[in-house]
Amino acid sequence: MPLQSELDAKPTPSPPPGGEGGGFRSISPEFREGVALLLLSVGVWLCARGILVPRLIVAHDALEYLPRQVEFHENISAGILLPRWAPDLGNGHGYPFFLYNPPFFYYVAEGFHLAGLPFVASIHAAAAFLLLLSAASMYAWARAHWGCFGGMISAIAYLFAPYFLVVLYVRASFSDFAVFFWLPITFLCVERSLRPKGRRAWIVGLALSTAGVILSSNPVALFFLPVLALYPFAYGWRRAFPWPPLSGIVLGVALAGWFWIPALFGKSLIHIDRLLVGYLHYGNHFVHPAQFLRGMWGYGLSLPGVEDGFSFEVGWPQLGAVAFWSLVRLRRRWPPSVGYALFVVAFGLFFASTLSRPIWDRLPLLQYVEFPWRTLTLVVFAAAFLTGGCVTRLPAGAPRFLGGGGLLLLLLLIGVPRARPQGYHSVVEANYRPAEIARRGIAVTTRREYEPRRVKVLAPPSPALLAVERGGVSRLRSERASPERIVAWVESRSEATLRLALHGFPGWRIVLDGKPLSWRYIPPYGLMRFEVPPGVHQVTIRFGNTPLRAIASLLSLLALLGLVALLALEISPHLRERPPRPEMAGERSIER
Repeated sequence: MPLQSELDAKPTPSPPPGGEGGGFRSISPEFREGVALLLLSVGVWLCARGILVPRLIVAHDALEYLPRQVEFHENISAGILLPRWAPDLGNGHGYPFFLYNPPFFYYVAEGFHLAGLPFVASIHAAAAFLLLLSAASMYAWARAHWGCFGGMISAIAYLFAPYFLVVLYVRASFSDFAVFFWLPITFLCVERSLRPKGRRAWIVGLALSTAGVILSSNPVALFFLPVLALYPFAYGWRRAFPWPPLSGIVLGVALAGWFWIPALFGKSLIHIDRLLVGYLHYGNHFVHPAQFLRGMWGYGLSLPGVEDGFSFEVGWPQLGAVAFWSLVRLRRRWPPSVGYALFVVAFGLFFASTLSRPIWDRLPLLQYVEFPWRTLTLVVFAAAFLTGGCVTRLPAGAPRFLGGGGLLLLLLLIGVPRARPQGYHSVVEANYRPAEIARRGIAVTTRREYEPRRVKVLAPPSPALLAVERGGVSRLRSERASPERIVAWVESRSEATLRLALHGFPGWRIVLDGKPLSWRYIPPYGLMRFEVPPGVHQVTIRFGNTPLRAIASLLSLLALLGLVALLALEISPHLRERPPRPEMAGERSIER
């Protein structure tokens, strides 16, 4: 039975199982489900075919993701499962890129690379895989409300929403793209966790998906988490406070604490303020309300005013669904899921538009989101859900089938021509090896905002990790054992001062013959300098936790243990209720 019949408001009748009804009830549910999944598979292929190629797409951020993935792989191949430092960025002096940039997409792409794909192919494969998962997650959530046919329509409306295609093919912001997978799952888990049956398992699912949102996109998470936290209250709270879903959300936030706590409270340690000046200033990127309706398509940049180079269109079928459900309110009460989806659409449109400028000006944390139109992610998510629901409100039988088919065709006719990149780069991956990234000073962001705060001037590439500034050093040898560890051997006739070709940052520690050694910054480059006494010494430079990072990691560990305990409590009754083996039952009957 669809979820609506259990959770949504009683005055609104739920669709029949499968969502098709009428003259098509004679068709088995399995066949209807198979047809819906087949149509959805075709839609997935039509949407993804532009990235199912071995060459890197031409898009805003595409070339930045290649060196990022190389640096991420360098950490993973060294056994660092939670990468923090990118050693070859900043002309080879490194900076804590992965301490601040959400890692989920890089993990997915790394899986494909470890399976044998080149870096470009692994990035495209990860994007295609996440596209498939996004379709599946929207289908699962919408199917619970609208049946398989309505769920398929919602998933297609999701894939071919203009902004969904903009994020993939125009911006190539793969981290923002990864979050599309998680949003429907979180709402489905909220709804299921309100049921008694299997509640603990759904709380765990909600925690994992909430953490997934945070680990995919900082800007989207900042806006989505309050929306998610309010969703349980849409189903009422006077009779029973919605502790189960709220506890799942809190556990998810804690589970991702190892990432977001150091990133949020350590933002003063990097040049994050560079996002607030010049072109990247949030004030340059508000959307005029008329642009939500304009059907232009392009591959240019976001610009001040209304002459942007790409589309902020919501999509006419999706807008039609929003209007349809708004009119339904005049006749009957909204189901909670529908009413809240309409609220999410309004919320996302408002914060993307010029109307919200006074709020952005008064809330400094929002200003680091950089592009207010990122909240269109929420609009795409909620409007796609509403689009599938329109089908179930058509008269059962042929009208529903023909209306749904017409809506599906309209979505494809509008979306398929846009589901392609502007072109493809001819990338030679050998030019993106770690040494080449350092030598050529390849950047992975527009303004190098992840450079440590002490770096006022970027030093040129250094030929060696360690250099002698002063003193009688007769022998000096160094090697990078991993992105977070450097080992050196020094023989000096007198006290010597050494310069390390490494950007200083909280967490770097120097150990001389097993004893801690202090270091200083070299202005204006932000490199590291330290002294060694006369003699033969082994020096180890290692990147480790600060107290804040240690506390954040402990919080995540405790949350993980809590989730394991919840799963154990959910599974243990089922293990105890296993029926006796047949032979044992037979033995008892013989004894009697």
